[in-house]
Amino acid sequence: MTPEEFNQQCIDRLAAANLSSCVAVIGSGPSSPFIARIETLEDSLCARCGVTKAADQEFWVFCEHAHASNKDEYFNVLRETYGNTPRWTAHAYRHLTSMPFRAFATFNYDDQLPYEFRYQHRRNSNTEHFSVYPPRPGQRYFVPQEFLSSTPRLIALHGYSDPDNPGWERQVILKSSDYNRHYIDPPAPLFGWWCEILLAMPCIFIGTSLREPGLYRVMEHLRTQDYSRIVNRGHIHLLDKKPDPVSGDYDVPGKSFGVIEQVYYDPLDQHYLGLLKVLEPFSNLAADRPSPRAPAPKPITATDTFDF
Repeated sequence: MTPEEFNQQCIDRLAAANLSSCVAVIGSGPSSPFIARIETLEDSLCARCGVTKAADQEFWVFCEHAHASNKDEYFNVLRETYGNTPRWTAHAYRHLTSMPFRAFATFNYDDQLPYEFRYQHRRNSNTEHFSVYPPRPGQRYFVPQEFLSSTPRLIALHGYSDPDNPGWERQVILKSSDYNRHYIDPPAPLFGWWCEILLAMPCIFIGTSLREPGLYRVMEHLRTQDYSRIVNRGHIHLLDKKPDPVSGDYDVPGKSFGVIEQVYYDPLDQHYLGLLKVLEPFSNLAADRPSPRAPAPKPITATDTFDF
């Protein structure tokens, strides 16, 4: 099977999913290479917090140790890593926000996806169509019923690098105690939020490995309490897959968390052109390279001097 034929199978599966009834749950995969990879964040935390990550240590446990070792530097690294959205934006986000999804949710902290969502949907009001969990004091976040309303909405579920929030880096969900606070300890708002969403609407997970301990606990519960409902809801996990270098064959997809259908696509190159080609029929955008975001230069004033 050629890569083109392989990716056409993915397109056919997405076409059968009726995207207008689906929630797109988007991870940080499309942000690469414009936002630091997890490995880069790990290196920064090791250097600045004075810790070492064991080979078998889960990332959220490592973050807990980094925070315990040097709390101030831990938060400084998070702010520096995710606080400034680059001039270049991953083109996949424009494809995704142009697709007719019912709603959008993200695990990301950076502004790339929210920026494209505002651009595509002409939304100037963050509070009406974009919300953040955990919410700032005096603010709120979308509950499932309003999140799934007729107007597309976007929610950042694990925090957001909000320029209007001077302490946003202290609210992101990253270390194990963060997951326990929001998914496990009563009233566990995100645990209930996800249970309701996953039983109400099919979700398509894109750009995420789904190595999320909070979501794992949600699925662990749903597999026990509502197995048939969660299986029959038709959730999809979109994953990149290269052919075997010897046989040239592709692996057979399995199930994420034992209940979410895996659907593979061939990324084709290091820029994930294959993903753009898979999304192209649904976004009606060309599968080209990322476009630069317009910079914000300083205004020219009467008192300016220029050193030509």
